[in-house]
Amino acid sequence: MSKYESFLEQNKHTVVIIGVPESDEEPGFAYTVGFTHLFNRPELIIYGGQENYAEELLGLVAERFKENQTLFDETGVIVMFDTDFCLETVPKHLKEEYLRLACIKYNQNEFNAVRVKFWE
Repeated sequence: MSKYESFLEQNKHTVVIIGVPESDEEPGFAYTVGFTHLFNRPELIIYGGQENYAEELLGLVAERFKENQTLFDETGVIVMFDTDFCLETVPKHLKEEYLRLACIKYNQNEFNAVRVKFWE
């Protein structure tokens, strides 16, 4: 068992939030591992925003899911995000590059993921 598989096994009953720092080529981002397994929801990856914003926001989303709450209000608007953003399905070919631990947990690409990108 690899160290990543061991880590995921130890955390199998919780959502893990992985933060990836900004580099010269790409903005920082964070993603979840556990939404699919625990809540039957797509994993989320968030780009942009201020430092640590993505991790904090994913933590809030995880809390709502734990309480069996939705992210939408009665009119269908997402209530969690206070700035302009877009949602995109993460294509299979990008999952391995950006969602490595989720790929290990879910047998490569056998899970859905949605990318939230904030306009800065």
